[in-house]
Amino acid sequence: MIGLAPAAAAASVEALSATGGVALPDDRGCTMTLRRLRRANVRDQSGHKATEFTRWHAQPENDQRRSAHLGTAIVLLWGILLIAAGCGLSDWSLVHFLGPYRHGMRLLHVWGIRAVSLGLVSWGLLTVLFRHRPLVRKLNLSLFSVLVVVPPLAELGLRLSFLVPNAPTRNPALYTNLFWEDDYWKLHLRWRDKWSPDAAGHIHPLLGWSQARITMDNPYGLIEDTRTKLVPDGRKKVLFYGDSFVAGSTDPSHYIPRCIDQRLRSADVLHLGVGGYGTDQIFLLFRETWHKAGERPFIIMSAMTEDLDRAVLSVRTARKPRVEVDASGELQAIDVPIPTDQADFCEHAPLDLRSFVLRFIRNTILPPVSTGYDPKVEEKKKTNREILDAFDAIVKRERLDVLYVIFIPIGTVEHEDWRERFLKEELGKRSIAFVDSRVWIRTYCEENQVPIEALYDEGGHHNTLGNTVIADGILRRLNELGVE
Repeated sequence: MIGLAPAAAAASVEALSATGGVALPDDRGCTMTLRRLRRANVRDQSGHKATEFTRWHAQPENDQRRSAHLGTAIVLLWGILLIAAGCGLSDWSLVHFLGPYRHGMRLLHVWGIRAVSLGLVSWGLLTVLFRHRPLVRKLNLSLFSVLVVVPPLAELGLRLSFLVPNAPTRNPALYTNLFWEDDYWKLHLRWRDKWSPDAAGHIHPLLGWSQARITMDNPYGLIEDTRTKLVPDGRKKVLFYGDSFVAGSTDPSHYIPRCIDQRLRSADVLHLGVGGYGTDQIFLLFRETWHKAGERPFIIMSAMTEDLDRAVLSVRTARKPRVEVDASGELQAIDVPIPTDQADFCEHAPLDLRSFVLRFIRNTILPPVSTGYDPKVEEKKKTNREILDAFDAIVKRERLDVLYVIFIPIGTVEHEDWRERFLKEELGKRSIAFVDSRVWIRTYCEENQVPIEALYDEGGHHNTLGNTVIADGILRRLNELGVE
């Protein structure tokens, strides 16, 4: 170690600092480098070690070294995350998490997911192996920036497009599902079926909405023909409950109840179907009105199979009730009374979904309708069992004659879905007589060589021909049960 006088050492320190750490000659013609100067026992005139120089020059080197290690660790972690994300998109994970529903995915989507999975795993491995390369770091920084910046921008752009009244993005089906999500119907009311002041006159505090305007003389909002006949006048009454399939897409003279009524001699058939009703609302209307028709009316209870889905919704045409069994075992309506003015709700109802972009991607890759996926199947079955139990209890207690009509939408005429199988099984357990409209539809089409579509309109309801075919089938069944 070369020794230096304090004054010379101080001078060398200052000179070395000024030159950025290059070698400088000392008093004896020797050269002293920064490394040697750091190791030297340099003291000033006060006898203290000259450590300020060493610390001042050593700190940047240590910071750079720590920064380099931290950067390498971050790149390594990022590569591992890419590999994990790629493995998460593998066929195994799809089989594990989607089960049988994966079969509904399109082949293009399946191979697209596989390509993305392979790309993520491959790039993740390259990132891990070459994490020290500046190019790899720059490319990953660009990838990370894209993943961080693009999704928020896409979400912002999509939400801005909602401000355009006729934008194709204002389609609830792109982000939600009408069979189990309230968000679908909230968006439907916000974007398509706008609230009007006249709608308030059709809102019922218990049922949700009604056939006609609600007044003091017509507290349930029934159509005039039904309201005037729903009285005990000595004639046999046949009360026909259900949804819009009871009427179909025809003029009133071809509604199914009217077609049957015109051919029955000793009974009046009353139309009590309300468009958009679920099985819960149909039951509530039955419980509120059946006894107003006099002693032991004949009950035709009907349901289009998708009415079972509506029982778990709290909004559809407007806000609606739901039902649940209370502590005493009685089925009661909840979320009531329904407010009359729903203008603010239709415009500003809070949504459960948080990202429209993610929902769009999910519904595009894994469309619920084609896959058969339904997270609320068990809830729907439970609720509809409770509704059938409550209905059956009233029927048996009051000794009412009942016929349950199952309406089949055009999409399931060729095959049974879980709803139809469930209904038939539960009705059979309770010994409730039922008929299936599929039998009459297919028989008519086979005998007359016409397609099934000939009995439905573009909106999926029965047209005049379809109503006539079904009315004939119900009439034959009523005659068998002694109603003429």
